[in-house]
Amino acid sequence: MRLNKYPAALIASCLAFHSAVAQNADLNGNYSVTESWSVTIAVDNGGETPTFSKTYHGTETGTLAITNGTYTLINKTGASVAALNDISETIYGESGDYEIDGNYPVPKFAGKQAIVQLSFFVVAVTIPVNSYPIPVINPYESGNDVYSTTGGSLDSLSASGDEYDPNTGFTASASSTSSLGTPAAGGKASTAVTFSETWVDKVACTGSSSQGSLDCEPYSGGKFTLKAVITADDFGAVIDPSQLNEDTLFDIALGDYEFRDTLGDAPGYVAGASKATFQLSGDLCTAKDVSTGSDCPQKVYETISLAWTTKAVTVSVSAKTGSDANGNAFESAIDADYFDGNDTGPVVDTVPFSMDLGSLSVSSDSTPVFGTVVTKNVTDKSGNRDTLSSVSIKGTLQSTDLGQ
Repeated sequence: MRLNKYPAALIASCLAFHSAVAQNADLNGNYSVTESWSVTIAVDNGGETPTFSKTYHGTETGTLAITNGTYTLINKTGASVAALNDISETIYGESGDYEIDGNYPVPKFAGKQAIVQLSFFVVAVTIPVNSYPIPVINPYESGNDVYSTTGGSLDSLSASGDEYDPNTGFTASASSTSSLGTPAAGGKASTAVTFSETWVDKVACTGSSSQGSLDCEPYSGGKFTLKAVITADDFGAVIDPSQLNEDTLFDIALGDYEFRDTLGDAPGYVAGASKATFQLSGDLCTAKDVSTGSDCPQKVYETISLAWTTKAVTVSVSAKTGSDANGNAFESAIDADYFDGNDTGPVVDTVPFSMDLGSLSVSSDSTPVFGTVVTKNVTDKSGNRDTLSSVSIKGTLQSTDLGQ
């Protein structure tokens, strides 16, 4: 396959237009970046070429070096940069009005891979054919729009782009949401909080259809992992382990999740220790326990681990969320359940974060969240139609976005 064609005069005129009406954004340094994307690629021209349509999703993370608003897309294709087209981009504008005008979503092919050019990343997706007429993009043809990114702040950018060749029946439509983390002093972005979370709808059936007692009900659950590394600089205060004891209150909250307890309730903790671990457990009833009314065994569904030095407090949380097929309830989700039932595609949100350990305290109103949701309608064994979603999200909060 060969490259799509873009008139040089048109590209030059677009660059001239930008230079006349907008200036490069005053951005310099290394920025943490997250981008959740979706692209649908299809070919359909009446049977003369293979016909297919497929939607791909993903979330990319990395560190982006920006100089006077200009940067090179992060290459996640596995191909050398030299093998790609021009992947240099520029952010125009200022806070309240940012803009990036990129390429068409699929500027190149490599065998069975379509190269997808996003706001900050170049990715590759595998297509089911490797031989069909090469799309030649006419920018004046309806349905052709370069990948354009806009947003009022760096932590909430959205983008979309389309291309269409009526001669080959090729179409590509892409969209994404992205976030740039503020660089710390010296140009390095320090990550304070990261998390990943999933949430899945399923259907559980009980009884028998032959006896007319079949009953199917949907349920939802998932899991998350959370890590926070808060330094003395983040707290704006000295971390003095000698001031921590059994009565010291620890509290951490992110989105809809919160845990609050004193260090003395952590098994094995004694004053002077440098760590503490909490575990939450609850009934884990089996289907037999439910049907017979038997006592249910206890099982741990959440672990919270703390460790501290004079330099930083580190917190790790892993938890099961929602419920299971037998009605066992677990921890509250951070944010993934919020997207349950959304249309298939990328999702974006912001959630608050706070953490306290004794007199030490930090918080932020806006932890950027990005991910994808896949939603479909299914018919269960009882004949009912159910709408089921599968959500996967991640979030990253930079230390420079924390307040005391």
